[in-house]
This record gives sequence, C-alpha cells and structure tokens, in this order.
Amino acid sequence: MPTDRSTRRVPARHRLLLPLAALTLGIRMAFAAEPTALSVIVFDGDKPLPQAEVVIDGQSLGRTDGDGALRVSVPAGTHRLSIRRDDAEVAALDLDLAENEDAELIGTLYPDAAPSLFLDSALKRGGSVTQAPVSAGPPGVLSGRIVSVEDGKPIAGARVFVSGTPLDVVTDINGEFTAELIAGSYSLSILAPGFAAQTLDGIAIAAEQNTVRDVQLSPAGMELPEFVVLEPFVEGSLAAFVEERRNSGAVTDILGAEQIARAGDSDAAGALKRVTGLTLVDGKFVFVRGLGERYSSVLLNGAQIPSPDPTRRVIPLDLFPTEILQGVVVQKTFSADMPGEFGGGTIQLRTKGFPDAPLFKVSAGAGWIDGTTGKQGLREIGSGSDISGFDDGRRALPDALDDLRRRGIFLRPRTPANPNGLTPVELEAVGEDLASGRYDINRKKIGPDTNFALAGGNSWTFADTWKVGFLASFRHAQSWDTNDEVRREFQASDSGLALRNDLDVQRTIREIDASGFLVAGIDYGDNHKLRITNMIVRQTENEARVSTGTQTNQDVERSLIEWIENELKSRQVSGEHVFPIVGELPLLESASFDWLYTFVKAGRFAPFTREYRFDVQDDGSRLFSLNNDSNTTTFADLNDSSHTWDVGLHLPFRFSDNINGEFGVQVNRINRSRDSFVRRFFFAPNGRDARDPDLLALDSLDAILNPDSIGPNGFRLTEITQPSDTYFAEQRLDAEGYTLNLSLWQTVNLDLGVRKESNLQNVTTFSVLRPNDPPVVALLDTNDNLPALAATWLISDKQQLRLAYSETVSRPDFRELSASTFIDPLLDIVTFGNAALKPTALKNYDARWEYYFSPTESGC
Repeated sequence: MPTDRSTRRVPARHRLLLPLAALTLGIRMAFAAEPTALSVIVFDGDKPLPQAEVVIDGQSLGRTDGDGALRVSVPAGTHRLSIRRDDAEVAALDLDLAENEDAELIGTLYPDAAPSLFLDSALKRGGSVTQAPVSAGPPGVLSGRIVSVEDGKPIAGARVFVSGTPLDVVTDINGEFTAELIAGSYSLSILAPGFAAQTLDGIAIAAEQNTVRDVQLSPAGMELPEFVVLEPFVEGSLAAFVEERRNSGAVTDILGAEQIARAGDSDAAGALKRVTGLTLVDGKFVFVRGLGERYSSVLLNGAQIPSPDPTRRVIPLDLFPTEILQGVVVQKTFSADMPGEFGGGTIQLRTKGFPDAPLFKVSAGAGWIDGTTGKQGLREIGSGSDISGFDDGRRALPDALDDLRRRGIFLRPRTPANPNGLTPVELEAVGEDLASGRYDINRKKIGPDTNFALAGGNSWTFADTWKVGFLASFRHAQSWDTNDEVRREFQASDSGLALRNDLDVQRTIREIDASGFLVAGIDYGDNHKLRITNMIVRQTENEARVSTGTQTNQDVERSLIEWIENELKSRQVSGEHVFPIVGELPLLESASFDWLYTFVKAGRFAPFTREYRFDVQDDGSRLFSLNNDSNTTTFADLNDSSHTWDVGLHLPFRFSDNINGEFGVQVNRINRSRDSFVRRFFFAPNGRDARDPDLLALDSLDAILNPDSIGPNGFRLTEITQPSDTYFAEQRLDAEGYTLNLSLWQTVNLDLGVRKESNLQNVTTFSVLRPNDPPVVALLDTNDNLPALAATWLISDKQQLRLAYSETVSRPDFRELSASTFIDPLLDIVTFGNAALKPTALKNYDARWEYYFSPTESGC
C-alpha cells in the first residue's frame, strides 16, 4: 500500500544491492582500463529504475538496465550530469572527475521530495556533491544551534545528516550549523561523541526562507557510533513487522523473529500466547478472540494446511519450532485474498529464507521441572526407539490382525455361518500375541527435559545478478510433565445436582518433538525469486494415566496407556516476479506476479491404546473387572493429504500524488483427501478360567492376561470396532479473489474486495462389521460470494482508526460430517459428527484505534 514518505527510510532492497554494487565496483577498479569510469545506479523509491536516460553535457550516454544500472566512460574534467525519465529531467548535478578515477553515483527518486544523490569515488576525494535544483524553485536554508541539555553549552563537531540528501554538516565552535536545501520535508539525524543521538522528523523547508531548528542533546555516557540509519528494514525485525502492520489494510497483530527470539519461546504456540486477543488452550491450540477452534485457521506461507489431529479443526501450533519461523501474522479481519472460511481470525506462519551470510548454529539444553524431574512418574515399558518419537513396531498390530485389516475382514471366530473366521487355535494365538506383557503401568524416576538444535546455511552471488542459497535446520526435544487433577461429574436429580463420578487422576505425559527444515532458492536481481521449502514436523505424545475414585457408585481404578504420533510433511515451490512498467502505461508503476504450489501430508498414528479397569472392594483389595468396559485395545490411523495451487497478480497504479493504490487478483484451488480407520478389541471372559477370583485378584494385568488364561476356557480376543469407525473424505475448493486498495490524499486508505468460492465436499462412513450395509454419505456443494470492505483513517503519523465489514463462512470439517466417534482430549467424553450439518454464514464488524510509539517512547 502506498505510504507517506515524509520520513525517509533506507529501503531493504538498497541494503541488499549496495554491498553487491560495491563489490562489483571494487573488482572493476582492480582491473580498470578506462582512464575515467562512472557507474550510475538509479532507484525509484525502493525499486531499481530501468530505462532511465543518463545525459552528460547534453549528450546521451545510454539507459539503465533492469537493475537500474549503467556503466559509462567519461573524460576527466568538469561535467554536468542529468538523469531523465520519460524525456523529463528528474535529477542533475555537477561532476569534477580526475584521470583514472572510478566513481559510482547512486540516485534515489521520491514522488514528494527532492531526489537523493550520493557519489562514491575510488580516489576518496569526498562524498559530497552539489545537486542542481530540478524544477523546484529557489532553495531554502536550514539553520540551528546544538547544545547540551545538561548545562546549555554549545556542542562543537556534532554531525547533522539530512535525509534524502548527501549533506554531512558539522557544527562550528558555537554549536551552529547551516545547510541550503531544496524546498520540501526532511528528517534530521544529529550525532555527537558523548551524547545520545536524536532524530527530528517532518522538518519543512520553504523556498527562500530560513528555517531554524535548535536541538538539545542528552549525555550518553558512552561513545556513540559514527553513523546511524533511519528506521532500517531487516527481515524478521521488529521495525519491519511494525511497518507491515501499520500499512496493512486489515486488523493484524504481528510477531517477528526478533520478538520471538527475545521472548525465548521454543514453538509457535508459546510465542502467540503473548499476542492480545489470543487464547492458548492445552499449550497447543490457539483460539483467536476467545472463539473456539471452528473460527480459527492456520496458513503456512499463505497456503491452507490440514491438521494431523482428527479431534481438532485447528492445527496444534506447538508442532512448529520458532527456529524455522521468520514471523507470525494474526489477521483478525477478512480480506478477499484470504480463505473465505474465516471467523475469529487467521494465523499465518512464515518460514525463513536463506541467509545473506554464512550461518552455523548448534545449541543444546536441559530443563528441570519442579514436581516432575527426579520424581517417580508413570511409565509404560515402551520400545527401544521411543526417544526418536517413532515406535519400532512393538506397538503394531499383530501380523494376523493386520492381515485381516488390510483385507477388510472383521475379527470373528470360524462358524458354519462364517467359514472365513479364525479357528479357536488362531484366536488364542492372536490374543496371546496382542497381550504379551505390555499392559502394566510402572513407576520410574523421570529424567530432565532435553533439547538439541542444529542449523546452517549460506548464499552465493555470481554474475552480479544471480544469487543462490540454502538454509537447513534440525531440532529434537523431549519433555516430561507429571500432574495430579480431580475430575468430578454431576447429574440432575430430584434433590438437585448429584455427584456421579469423583476421580483423582494421576498422569505422566512424555512429549518428543522433532522437526527438519530445508529451504533453497535462487534470485535473479531483485525482481525474480524462486524458493523450494521442505518441512517435516513431528510430535509424539506418550501418556500413562491412573484414575482412582468413585464411578457410578463403584470404587474403581482405571488405567490408560496411549502413544500418539502426529506428523506434518510439507513441500512448497513458490515464485515472486516483479515487472517494471515503462513507456506505454504511465498509470502503472509495475506489475508483480506470485505463485505457490503446496503439497501437505498430515497423519495421526495411534497404535495400541490400552484402557482397563479394576474394581476396588470394601476391604481395599482390587479385582480385574469383567464388565464391558473392563478393557479396550485400540489401533487408529489417519492420513490427510492436500494439493494447493495459488496464483496472484498485483498492479500498483498512480493517478497522482494524492490518489494511488493497487489492484489484485488471486486464484486458488485445493484438492484434499482423508482416510481414517479405527479398530477396537476386547478380551472377553469366555470361560471359567477368566472368572477365577485368584486370577482376577492379581495386581498385574500382564499376569492376568497370560498364555494360560487366554484360550477357549479363559479370555478370548473379540473385535468391538464400531460401524462408524472407518471413513474417507474428499474436498475440492476453487476460489477467486479480487481486491482494490486505494490511498486518498494520504489520509484515508480503502480496501475493497470480493471472493468467490465453490466448495464440493463429501464424507463417506462405512461399516467394517457389516460391509453390505449402505454407507452414510455427507455431501456439501456450495457457492459463496464474500465481500470485504475496510477503511483506515490516518489521523496523524502516530495514530490511525480502522473500520471493517465482511461476510465469511464456516464449513463443517471432515470429522464433523462423519458419525465416527472419538474421545475429546480435553473433556474426555465421546464425540461424534452429523452428516446433516450445513455451513454457517457469518457477518463480521471490526473497529480498532492504533497508536504507534516512536523508537524513544514506550507503550508500557
């Protein structure tokens, strides 16, 4: 969005191009054969200006290339240089070149102020130049006196830098300075040894008038640097994101890599808890504006990604380590270039690009958690590879059961009506294989939390305009948490609420996080960028839980062992292209085109979840329960994949200095699919051996479920998979977004847009138990036109008022359209979907007043 340029900033592109230009100049100086050589580099604001004509002494020497650069040979002596655009002179200055001199002229053109011209010479003859006014009328004078705020004494030798000019003015013995400037608005930076630097903005210089600005400097108590840059742009820096938030047409909150690093958060969820209006639930899920997960969504570099957790619509953000994040943007108002499924807000994760300089970083750490580390915690036997977050197969389905699953066959004993079932001998072998001493929960001492991270990258420049680079990182972390809680459930009765369940819950949770990140890319100049980004994030949670107390008037002890692997793999290929427009289209300043392809595969693997119950007798002894809920063994697997294509076109335009803006078009397509299955098993008491009181009174379930007790006269493995436990789903979403951003008289910014979305979504739930039953199909076929209107009133340089209205939609997720049941991880209750659900239409109204503090002010 166009912004007021009353305060001159050094653009980020300049900082990238100037070192390259200096390196090129140095190489050419070493091998220069020209007696006098001059390099001219011209910028239009923060972009290179191609086709600018360079004229010396009335003779055209050529035009700048796509990088705004031109190399010419000039005879030694005094010359007048002129820079012309569209046959109009936009800058001019007088040159005095010596023999064998190699000089470089960097010029920056501004729409509302005089151009900035800086001359750098290989002979180090000084950097100042005399700039000839270009249709600006007579100059004005800026003068003033610089004194110490402590004693009022003048400060001699203080340096005064004027933005947009090459002037470097030094105060005299009386602390006074004078500078002749073309009429316009400027910023001053004042530096003096032993004093704090100070910047003055908005100094207006009138033609043929003397403007006086006296300055008081405070003692700094330390030597100040010789130079200072006004509001530099650094990728991921606080200043860069504050500027983006300020210029955004939407209500946004932004965290940059600099802020995240200061806070020391290890993942995106921890970082976002510091943002106003966001709620962190269970240390993983972020809700915007207090609304539930239905109204929050996550984008990765602009692309929608599925959640690896089927019990949640929102993605667990603790999967994303902060080491790979360049920033996080929370957009709280809808705009037509965003997905139309929008409620409380959208969280946009932006990953890092490759570094400008060699990078290698290794870190390791350990943590101590009070009440957990060094204490006894609940543990299962586990497998030898648990530290990696991958099960080594110990928790996998037995081969016989897995073969049945792959063939889509339900576990049943062989009978005349079911000749394909398992024989008693086969059932016994499968049951013994499934039990095999893996049900007990032990108490062991918990070790410390640990983490390890490794990152490295570099970039290389060649042929002046090409740049390639990469960044790779790996992170592994392990954490423990032991906690005690009380869960009470009440039910209505004639006498009011009656206590139904009263349980003391002890549990130990072990989390193993691992992530890998690799980005590689190539740039051509400053206008064309290609990136390939690969990322894998994994989070494995191993929980052991024991609940004791009263449940439906029975004293019980319930145990749970759960191992869940959540994984998200992403591959993105993207490009950004800028095409400067010259000559025939005077209203258009440039055109930019960006594209993105994203393939994401998310999965949730939960093998061998074990839950069982002991009943506590009046004398305090325990008996293994023979009720239907006495034991359950569950295997679950979910795979979700999506292909996303995004294409965007942006056309900035300028009718005048008071009316300008940008027109944008975005086209998106998402193809997404999911398949989910759950298989449940139960050791049913099938004979007298399973009802032996001495056997049921054993303390260990592994001892109870032994080879002698599993068989035709004891426990028999039975499948209790529900008819709704398996489903598959597909979605195709096509979208077009049209946006128009207008800046009017640098006072009001308007953002108008409309988004069209066509959504086809179906979920098919079928029964493994009864394969001949017709499946339950949920179908959504909708078309939505979603408008977005926003206005920003720029009250002053520091404050602005935003108003916005939009219409959006909230669609049911796959799991909400399937009757498949699951246990809500927070409420611990059975939850299931409904195939008859329909999308919800939303209307959004927003108003926000913003105040931006200067670098010397604090918002606290």
